[in-house]
Amino acid sequence: GEIYRFMTKPWNDDDLKNTIEHSWKRYQLLKQNRELLKLIRSQHDHLQHLTENLKKIIENRIESTTRFQHAIRAKKVQLEVTYSIIKGLAEAKNLSGIFQIILSELKKMIPFETASIVFELGIDQYHLIQPTSGSLKKGLHTFPIPLKHFPIIQKTFENQSPLTVKEAPGILWN
Repeated sequence: GEIYRFMTKPWNDDDLKNTIEHSWKRYQLLKQNRELLKLIRSQHDHLQHLTENLKKIIENRIESTTRFQHAIRAKKVQLEVTYSIIKGLAEAKNLSGIFQIILSELKKMIPFETASIVFELGIDQYHLIQPTSGSLKKGLHTFPIPLKHFPIIQKTFENQSPLTVKEAPGILWN
């Protein structure tokens, strides 16, 4: 406990009564202040927790927005390349012209020094187009290719998904 006020004898009843009332009110106010302080601290902790959660949500949204922006940019480039390829194919006069258009447009998306294209003419009829002398501008060479000897390429045609490799099977570059 603590002492609120000293009183001397003989005391005045009204003064004693006022002192007791004031000490009781003071006690109630101190108790209420402690409860309010406890509530404020609790609310502060809760707000801090909510702030951290909101911060994580915002960071995740920013990250996913950035990913979506990159994906949209990539799709835009793909659409532009597809449009250029379609436009170029309409203007191409031969297989060599088609190959040059495809390769020049693909270079916009995937940098490479040289490339070969395998295409399907019919059931089990595949042809390889590749540049002669390792240069895309010096000329092209086309010849049939048996896919059974090249499982990685055969798998691409079975799955109907494009394949990009850094090193192709031997026949493609020899």
